[in-house]
Amino acid sequence: MKFTESTVEDAALAWLGELGFSVLHGPEIAPGEMASEQMGFVKVLQERLRAKLTQAELRLVRQRLLELAAQNQDIELCNQAALDGAMMLDRMEDDDARRQSR
Repeated sequence: MKFTESTVEDAALAWLGELGFSVLHGPEIAPGEMASEQMGFVKVLQERLRAKLTQAELRLVRQRLLELAAQNQDIELCNQAALDGAMMLDRMEDDDARRQSR
């Protein structure tokens, strides 16, 4: 089965919307636009993501990303994105733990 980037993106946005996240489209929030939250293009607004996710949600998102990677082993890009996402969540949790221990 072949997937396009938009197929994966649309599915991910729908899933996040079902979880209660606000889904905004790139042209609305791109740097330079009125609703922009960033000066340049980066992969994830980590502080915004951290503020929205509880620890339980972080674990759930990491678990789901790893499940997706395991289910779609023939889709290299999907696997890498899921693993990158899980590793980013791990780093965010580590950063939070270090801040709390100070």
